[in-house]
Amino acid sequence: MSLPGALVESLEAHVAGNAASDPAGAGFLTGRSGLPLRRADLSGGWRAAVAAIGLSGLRIHDLGHHAATTFARKPDVTLKELMTTIGHASPAAASRYQHATAERGRELADYMDAVITSAGDPPKAAVVSIRP
Repeated sequence: MSLPGALVESLEAHVAGNAASDPAGAGFLTGRSGLPLRRADLSGGWRAAVAAIGLSGLRIHDLGHHAATTFARKPDVTLKELMTTIGHASPAAASRYQHATAERGRELADYMDAVITSAGDPPKAAVVSIRP
């Protein structure tokens, strides 16, 4: 699987500052207790982050939806590539006839990297609710 460079850099920085320090837990991010993260830790952190930027109702799932929509906007992306990138297994019939490649995965990751880095940091006033 290929990931956008901007995402890899963010994940590396986050892991460097939040991974358990002992060798037994080196691969796991930890909560405030020092224990491996639990779903509740992630949920609480997400709610706090959303509240800090003044949004309400934004779900973690919405990030995946936005990424999938961004990939789908790329004119030459195939259904199979989109399904592979976002981890969906349907529609099965269409998937049998289309093939995703590692090179194309890298190209899609590079495309998303360009989208992320070209967006920059939006001004606070540009943040709007996505809920009607």
